[in-house]
Amino acid sequence: MLSDKSSFGDNKFSDVLAGWVQLIVGLFILSFGIALMVKANVGMFPWGVFQLGISVWFKIPFGFSIQVVGLLVIIIAYLVGKVKPRSGTIANMILIGFFIDYIIFPVIPFYTIFWHQMVMMILSIVSSAIGTALYMSADLGAGPRDSLMMALYIKTKASLRAVRTSLEIFVLIVGYSMGGKVGFGTIIY
Repeated sequence: MLSDKSSFGDNKFSDVLAGWVQLIVGLFILSFGIALMVKANVGMFPWGVFQLGISVWFKIPFGFSIQVVGLLVIIIAYLVGKVKPRSGTIANMILIGFFIDYIIFPVIPFYTIFWHQMVMMILSIVSSAIGTALYMSADLGAGPRDSLMMALYIKTKASLRAVRTSLEIFVLIVGYSMGGKVGFGTIIY
């Protein structure tokens, strides 16, 4: 007879494996949501506007711009607030861009018919929420952008709401000025 300690749920390796599977599935679903928002062509969330602006400005693939921005944000978060990236933070930075550029973008067309765009935008928001909930609850580390938010919160002692709002307005304005897409999807998101 097996003891309780040998059951699947108590096994340290299986817990780690389950956490990583949850993280990767969550990041894939989040990537799908982000890709849908780009392909709906109705505007992006603030960081999406910024990353799309980087992509347009430097003529690099959108997923790669997510990776570059993620790396820079991780470095800034560490320098500003000593927020150390965890394994999930690094996975977030690498995998979202990979999933978007090499798996999702090639199979999703751009949408130009209004009701198609609306369906894609709604699916994008739902997918992004589910993906974020999954990867965050795996507890393997916050995403790069949330790490920066925490670093600025630690450094400034301002309210978390003020830090998050200021940061998102800043990246939205910079991203838009670089060619990122802003539209009614930005407001709804």
